Amino acid sequence: MREKVQALVDKVYEDTMFQSSPRVQIEHPAMKELVLLPKTDVTEVLLEMLDTDPNWTILIALREIQGDDGAEWPEDDNGRFENMVKHWLVWGQRQGLFSALLDTDEAEP
Repeated sequence: MREKVQALVDKVYEDTMFQSSPRVQIEHPAMKELVLLPKTDVTEVLLEMLDTDPNWTILIALREIQGDDGAEWPEDDNGRFENMVKHWLVWGQRQGLFSALLDTDEAEP
């Protein structure tokens, strides 16, 4: 599963890296394929990827897959990449989908 998810994320990233609108990534065929994968499995892989090599494509994929059930953060953190990553990782831990140890001083931005 990890290889498939990685390949799809890489495809979206490579094809859209010079686009400023997240909509381009959301509408990409590889993103649509990611959304169709088993939700829990793909979310676990995306959280691991987010922890080791974070990028906007992973954040967008997580939001598309989890929708309103995903991580939430204060409006002030919108667009603040590092804070958004931390919110997703903390959310993943709380959901039992991500087991890496987060520094508690850094866990809550």
